[in-house]
Amino acid sequence: MNDGYRFHARIYKILADRALGPFRRELAAHIKKITGKNRGAAAGRVLDLGCGTGALLRDLKAAGADAVGLDNSSHMLRHISGEFKVAAGSAGAAPFANGSFAVVVMSMLLHESDTAPTGILAEAARLLEPGSGRLLILEWKLPERNLDYLFHPLMHGLELCMGRRHYRNFRAFVRRGGPEGAIQRYNIKAAAGGAPELLITKRTFLGLGALILLEARLN
Repeated sequence: MNDGYRFHARIYKILADRALGPFRRELAAHIKKITGKNRGAAAGRVLDLGCGTGALLRDLKAAGADAVGLDNSSHMLRHISGEFKVAAGSAGAAPFANGSFAVVVMSMLLHESDTAPTGILAEAARLLEPGSGRLLILEWKLPERNLDYLFHPLMHGLELCMGRRHYRNFRAFVRRGGPEGAIQRYNIKAAAGGAPELLITKRTFLGLGALILLEARLN
C-alpha cells in the first residue's frame, strides 16, 4: 500500500525522532504522572495515536506506561520492533472500544493527517475513559513574537522533508490556527458535554515557542 511514507519513514526516524527526543521524553514522564493517579477501568492504558516509527512508545515504555500505538502507515510501523503493541488503522476510526484509554496522546499528528483535526479529536473523545480521560497534544506552535520566527524556517524545512502531501496538510493546519485553532473548532462543533477544557499550554525550544503541549479533557 502506498501511504505516502514509503520513502520518508526512514527520513522521519533519522530527523524528527532525534530532534523531538527531549520533548517526547518529557511528555512520557508527564503521561506517567497522569496514569499514576488514574484508578478507573482504563487505568494506566495509553494510546499513542499516530505513533509513527515508535519513538514515543519507547519513551513511554521506559517511563513504565502501558502504551499501545496506532498508525495508518505500514512503512512507519515497520520501524517498530515486536516488543511494542501496535495496530494499523486511521486516527479517525481507531479499532478500539469506547473508553479504552486513560490517556490519548497525539505527538505531531494533527498537522500531517489527511483526516480533519476535528474528526481526530472526536475519535479521541470516544476512546478516552469518560470523566477522567486526558488528551495530550504535542504540536508546532504558531509564531507569536518576532523572536519565534527564528525557528519558523526550521519548522517548514522539517515538514518539506516528509513529502508534498505531508507539507500540504501542514500548511493547511497552520492556516487554520494550529492546535489551538483545532481545539476551538472542535469546541464549537462538539455536542453538549463534549467540549474540551484546555488545562496546560507549555512553551518549548528554550521558550521560543516552536512547540506547544496541550492537555485537555474531551468528555
